[in-house]
Amino acid sequence: MQQGRSKLNTRPALAFHSFVVGDPNSNDHDSNDPNSNDPKSDSSKAFSLTDDLIINIPPYAILSHTWGEDHEEVNFKDLAIGPRKTKPGYRKLRFCAQQAARDGLQYFWVDTCCIDKSDNTELSEAINSMFRWYRNAEKCYVYLSDVSMNDHDQVNPSLESWELAFYKSRWFTRGWTLQELLAPPLVEFFCSKGKRLGDKRSLEQQLHEITGIALQALQGTPLSEFSVNERMSWAKTRRTKRDENRAYSLLGIFDIHMPLIYGEGTTSALQRLQRKIDKSSCPIQGRTGKSTIARTVARNYFDKKRLGASFFFSQGDGDVGHAGKFFTTISKQLANSIPTLHEHVCDAIKVQGDIANLSFHDQWRHLVLGPLSKLTSDLCPPTIIVVIDALDECDDENNIRILLYLLAEARSLESVQLRVFLTSRPEIPIRHGFCQMPDAEHQDYVLHNISPSTVNRDITIFLDHNLRLIGQERFLDAAWPGEEVIKCLVQAASGLFIWAATACRFIREGKRLATRRLNTILKNGSSAGTVTAPEKHLNNIYTTVLKNSVPLEYTDEEKDESCRILRQVLGSVIVLFATLSIHSLSRLVCVSKEDIYQTVEDLHSILNVPKDQTQPLRLLHPSFRDFLLDKDRCKDLNFWVDKKQAHQTLADGCIRLMSTSLKQNICGLSASGVLATDVQSSRVGQCLPAELQYACLYWIQHLQQSCAQLRDNDQVHQFLQEHLLHWLEALGWMGRVSEGIHAIASLDSVTVSNDCPRLSNFVHDTKRFVLHNRPAIENAPLQAYCSALVFAPAMSIVRKQFEDCIPRWIRGLPKVENNWNAVLQTLEGHSHYVNAVAFSPDGKTLASASFDKTVKLWDAGSGVVLQTLEGHSDYVRAVAFSPDGKTLASASDDETVKLWDAGSGAVLQTIEVGSVVFSLLFSDDGSFVQTDRGLLPTAFPFTGPAVLHPSVPLSVFINEQWVSCDTGNVLWLPSEYRPSSVAVYSRIIGLGCPSGRVSFIELGF
Repeated sequence: MQQGRSKLNTRPALAFHSFVVGDPNSNDHDSNDPNSNDPKSDSSKAFSLTDDLIINIPPYAILSHTWGEDHEEVNFKDLAIGPRKTKPGYRKLRFCAQQAARDGLQYFWVDTCCIDKSDNTELSEAINSMFRWYRNAEKCYVYLSDVSMNDHDQVNPSLESWELAFYKSRWFTRGWTLQELLAPPLVEFFCSKGKRLGDKRSLEQQLHEITGIALQALQGTPLSEFSVNERMSWAKTRRTKRDENRAYSLLGIFDIHMPLIYGEGTTSALQRLQRKIDKSSCPIQGRTGKSTIARTVARNYFDKKRLGASFFFSQGDGDVGHAGKFFTTISKQLANSIPTLHEHVCDAIKVQGDIANLSFHDQWRHLVLGPLSKLTSDLCPPTIIVVIDALDECDDENNIRILLYLLAEARSLESVQLRVFLTSRPEIPIRHGFCQMPDAEHQDYVLHNISPSTVNRDITIFLDHNLRLIGQERFLDAAWPGEEVIKCLVQAASGLFIWAATACRFIREGKRLATRRLNTILKNGSSAGTVTAPEKHLNNIYTTVLKNSVPLEYTDEEKDESCRILRQVLGSVIVLFATLSIHSLSRLVCVSKEDIYQTVEDLHSILNVPKDQTQPLRLLHPSFRDFLLDKDRCKDLNFWVDKKQAHQTLADGCIRLMSTSLKQNICGLSASGVLATDVQSSRVGQCLPAELQYACLYWIQHLQQSCAQLRDNDQVHQFLQEHLLHWLEALGWMGRVSEGIHAIASLDSVTVSNDCPRLSNFVHDTKRFVLHNRPAIENAPLQAYCSALVFAPAMSIVRKQFEDCIPRWIRGLPKVENNWNAVLQTLEGHSHYVNAVAFSPDGKTLASASFDKTVKLWDAGSGVVLQTLEGHSDYVRAVAFSPDGKTLASASDDETVKLWDAGSGAVLQTIEVGSVVFSLLFSDDGSFVQTDRGLLPTAFPFTGPAVLHPSVPLSVFINEQWVSCDTGNVLWLPSEYRPSSVAVYSRIIGLGCPSGRVSFIELGF
């Protein structure tokens, strides 16, 4: 008998528990009677219990049967010490062993003895996984203890000898046997003497008549293709020993994972099941544990081949810190998960080649919703799961609202059901987004509303399991650490799973010092006295981990140096705007790879430290960042991180790295006209490694966060004077010029307020230079040295600084203006006459209305199209923002006025006017829109403060071909800039032109 079965592994997506293993050569193949007393047919000595099997699951058989009384069945404890042959249930176990051996299967699984039902976690996992386990079995043997067949009928048995008993068998009345009939592809039925009666295919008509289950379901049609009501009807007359199991036995039938609450009663359990079935979106809100749940759900559905896509947001973690790559990532994963979708996604990309640069609305509808809508039910899974974790860590609240609005559009799909599992902290944009959805379309779980006793019970299970594993690894006493110790740890955790997880990792890393580390935690936990705030306990565990990372045997000088490096490394890791590997971080902060690795080697309990130094370092939980940056929480100044100083360190490192690495034609191309799209990303990655790309993207952000005082001729000024064009070229190859524009605009606003006139003038000229040349640098980055310089004004500071970079083959330079004209940039996007433009109250967005029946929202800083609003069926005549900037009104020749959510692009209200409206203006409280056709009430008045326009020293307006102010005409407009519509914000003028272009003009007075 195999001994030492390992404890249940509670990792996400557990593949299976223990099997019974038998030797097929030990059986008497001439006997299959489980009631036989022939010693040769007794295979009890030839099978034993395996360890938990997580991967590489062998082929196995599985038993389906009806349970007798609990004391009659062979259970887990019985099998661990040797099966008790006197128990009536033993005959079923022996039958399964013999039949599996006949079928050449060494492993088989029986629910009575392969689950430790005294372990609530194991029992819950088993019940929620049971359908999958039956589905994955090679064969399912149904043992009918109440159906008999005479021996002489074995060759050609008459149905009359057993059919009546078969129809009346208790097996068809039990709740659990429903999924045991439907899940396995091959189900064989046996009488009480182990004689085969037939299988699911040969007996399908009888099974249909007995159960009422559709023949298609018995033949293997996916259960999701049958209505909820029909599937419920299959279980209507079935019974279970425990009331709640009437619901729990249906989890697999509806592909639902649900916690077990024995004692809640049948009604409550069925209601919970029904709610789970009804909800298409399932957001989880709370303090901690959300990401663990999300990863578990994703892993489980991946194992079931039901996971369509997943996206795990992470603050300050590059592309997963914002929504920029969300829809393209989801689309790619869906195409990989659903082969029939791949062609539709490719077609969408062919139609919209620049789709990655389009608005979120366009990406969603072209890359995700459109392709999914083209799937037919017979060529795709009926339900697709998308897991989204930590939506609150998306860096733009407006994008959060857009994502929620667009995801809700999935309800329009007919041939496939898209179900979204989403986790988040309950921030205002999240709660607001779900308030806009009907209650029937989402189900919320608020983790911090779960009773403390339930949380503590789960933490107890978690700690007990992990500490037992540590004890086994270190060969500690079987009773270690003891019930009282675990109670103390649970109390110290204060309901925080992150505390428990950190403590377990810290103890495990101690290896032979595991017991000492446990005692350290207990000592520090008890020192908290009467303080019970969870944050205090988290502070203690983090401080304990950090102190133990500095060896006690170090001298004071060595300890100081170790803490200095630790602060520098951890300070950089926690304020990075995107994760970096040890290799990249080393180059950025000028600390050797060896020093960084030795520093983080003892911090695995709070950092994810990959063995491969080219993979990124990550925090295991964002609470560690909060702890290190808060002087009131991190009271040991050896570890406290000064946020401004950390940003300054990274800003200095970024500038140093760019100064030593950037150069003209960094990719080594043969011609200056090579397009960015023609250079492989692998070549860009080789020439611009991760740390250099990071420096190019974030150096100005770190500079701003450091609150450094800028001066003329300082390192920033010198860097720009020498490497500005190198930096712009690099951004062009990276496809991130728009981010560079925003960064320069931010730097421009900072230098104006500092005592650095020469730097300020240089940065302002750079802003004009980049805005004017954005299309050229985005398309062909080497044009930063050619076209951009050649056509820049003669007195441009940037042109003068880099005039020597103009290629010598350009011999005759064109005559250009001396100075920049008033036009900041000209944008193209509309295909027809632009009839109206309007700035948002904060000046960050410009709306344009066109005869092409669309409204476009532009980023006024970079010129990027934020959204294209489609919905009108005729020319759009007018647009206006509400005073709070959250709502946009548009009027069309289709005789309607539409109100749009300016953030998400959702249509909030369509007002039928009955005639064409030519002008719009919101009331101060947004309760109505004033038009040339009268007042129109809105359904969305706002209660917050209006966004105030900045004061303007002079009134600016357009007078035919002139820009005018109170003092008269100030700027004559060439014919191509004479507008069909005008909007003014401070000194910026937005011009909508008959050509479909939109231009920005800036006045300097």
